[in-house]
Parts: sequence; C-alpha cells; structure tokens
Amino acid sequence: RTPDKLERAKALGLDAGVVAEAGKFADAVKRIGAPAVVLELVGGGYVDEDLRCIATRGRIVLVGLMAGARSELDLGLLLRKRIRVTGTVLRSRPLEEKLAAMRVFEEQVVPLVARGKLVPVIDTVMPLAEAAAAHARMASNVGFGKIVLRVE
Repeated sequence: RTPDKLERAKALGLDAGVVAEAGKFADAVKRIGAPAVVLELVGGGYVDEDLRCIATRGRIVLVGLMAGARSELDLGLLLRKRIRVTGTVLRSRPLEEKLAAMRVFEEQVVPLVARGKLVPVIDTVMPLAEAAAAHARMASNVGFGKIVLRVE
C-alpha cells in the first residue's frame, strides 16, 4: 500500500506490485498484465477495480471487507469478461468444513513452516492488554506484516 512496502515485499519474492492511489489501481495493474485470479481482501470499491483489470474468464475471490460490504459494479463488464466471483468466510462454515480446512493446513502448510520454507512476517508482538493500540497500529498502515497479540 506504499512504495516502501512494495520494496519490502519484493525482497520476499513479489514480482510486481502497484500502489493504489485513492483506491484506483486497475490501469496500473493492466500495464503489468491482467491477472487470472484476484484474491480480494479489502472489498468495497476495490471490487470494481478488480473487475476492470482482471483477465477475461478470470476469478475474483472475495474474503475480506475492510473497505466496506457495498460496491457499485459494471455488470455488463462482468458478463462480457465472463468473470466468476466467489465470496467466502471461515466463520459461517459448518464445523466439518472448518476441520477439513485445518487438516489441509496441517498437511500442506505446517511442514513448510517447520522446514523454514514459509516464514511468517511479524510486524510486532504486543500483550493482549494493548489490543486497542494494536488495532490503531493496523489502522494507521505503518506496519509491515502481522501484529501478534500475546496472551500472558
């Protein structure tokens, strides 16, 4: 979300990225190349930008709504590009699906972490009592990586 963060992400393996100026990024993404899949973590008006830049027959997977649950979309563009939009959250899934997801995570991701091939990016660790400060840090966009709350 900032030029500095893009540089830090490149050091972790990012091939290309753009900074969304006032929530607008479709034109910059198209200059790099239209993505086949968009993992949308923000929601809101970003979904319209996703639709503008995604490749024909692409997929948008909506998993977050930090920018809001509503968006104005060009449905004609959605039809012309033959885009599939999928929304999902873990919270509303039945217990069996949550357990299945946990098993896949355990089988496929945990071994990568154990071997050091997948390393979490931790911005800061704070005591649970400072949850409000942690939330403020996240909202300020100054961090890079996850904020971990430690239960003491």
